[in-house]
Amino acid sequence: MIKIGALCAGYGGLELALQHIGTQTELAWFSDTDNHANHVMSTRFKTSVGLGDLTKISNPPSVDVVTAGFPCQPVSQAGKRLGMEDERWLIDDVCRIGREAGAKFLLLENVSGICTANGGHAFSRVVSALAENGFSAEWTHLPAAEVGAPHNRLRWFCLAYTDSGGHGCPQNCGTVGRLDIRNESETRERERSRTQFGNRSDASHADPNSASKQTWGDTGCGGECFWQELMGYSPSFADSYLSGRVQHGRSCADETKHPAFKRCSDGHDRFGQYGPAIARWEFVVGRCAPDAVDASGRLNASFVEWMMGLPEGWVTDIVDSRTAQLKLLGNGVVPQQAAHAFRILAQQATSEN
Repeated sequence: MIKIGALCAGYGGLELALQHIGTQTELAWFSDTDNHANHVMSTRFKTSVGLGDLTKISNPPSVDVVTAGFPCQPVSQAGKRLGMEDERWLIDDVCRIGREAGAKFLLLENVSGICTANGGHAFSRVVSALAENGFSAEWTHLPAAEVGAPHNRLRWFCLAYTDSGGHGCPQNCGTVGRLDIRNESETRERERSRTQFGNRSDASHADPNSASKQTWGDTGCGGECFWQELMGYSPSFADSYLSGRVQHGRSCADETKHPAFKRCSDGHDRFGQYGPAIARWEFVVGRCAPDAVDASGRLNASFVEWMMGLPEGWVTDIVDSRTAQLKLLGNGVVPQQAAHAFRILAQQATSEN
């Protein structure tokens, strides 16, 4: 059983991603300042403990993995993009808590604008904070549409790990891999980058657009179970959709054979031109799409919940306020998207170039 600590937990999207991967986890604790998020987390993960404001956390209970969809407002294109000058800039605390909890892995998520805020200096600070706390890292940009979702929702994902996490191939300890920081472009859906600085603090000028190479030395292979589960995960839809044969907005030929498609097909006309995309996501999540609007003609929170790939009622059965439901859902992560991104990053971390 892998113990998890969740920072900026929201509705637990990254924890659900680990369930999609098949990882046997126990959420030991979580942190969020939103009362509605805390209510969802304490209800859905009954054995977990809420630690409150992460900036005030010290000496957190030990865990194997820390997750954090840390606030995107400082770097989002929709905001003022104050980056490091925003009071919600929390990456330093996230990395500190990961180190203090003895976590072997950090699983991070944010908007793609994290790479360009403050002229790139905000991203340099992300890499530096990881390095100063003893974490190496892999990152990528991945849209939700890549796992079949009917929306793009391009996001930045990062898999960070310590030497004790066993970043070599779990079945061949001591494997030497080459680390390559490639050109990073937030407009490319699959551009991937990596860095390793270990405990060094000389990453303050790291540039996502620079190019350099380093090499791992021989290390132990702790965390084998977690690596193997990340590497072994394969979405049921991957063979047809993730191969690139199916484009966003078009149906997969095999969808019509899926029980979810047959069960839902009669209602696709109400979505007009978006019907095929809706059918595809029904195929992926295994349940029919709710109506997009409610009886008053307003956006239906249950539809947003479905769009985010969540179990039925995950948020809407817990939170009463529609406004609070939409806020929590809008700030969340698509679990299927995160699961696939972390698998890609695990493969990248263990590959030999």
